[in-house]
Amino acid sequence: MISKEELRALNLIFAGENEFCFEVRNKINSAQVIDRIDTGVGFTSLIHLTEKLSKMPNVLMWQFAFDHPSFPEGGSFMCMVLSEEELELEGVALGGKDWPVGYNLDLFREQEYF
Repeated sequence: MISKEELRALNLIFAGENEFCFEVRNKINSAQVIDRIDTGVGFTSLIHLTEKLSKMPNVLMWQFAFDHPSFPEGGSFMCMVLSEEELELEGVALGGKDWPVGYNLDLFREQEYF
């Protein structure tokens, strides 16, 4: 079963208004996590879509850089589209900080670059 954390990360990564992002958002709720590895500074999840994507996108790596009160130096969610039915999701806390436990999923904000 896909976790709330993984769903939130994928919704942030694929928040765009293009056709591919819309399709991914519509298919992730029924997705299954095949494997999850906690890395200390984050996690990596292999996700199986129960409904195949209609086609492979031109861009295979998608990212959402974030700020969050529980992540002092921010972090990043990255997703690699491996096939029409497999995604690899990674979450990383920047600055070598440990991935926090029990943080509020609603407080992620896109990192602002100056």
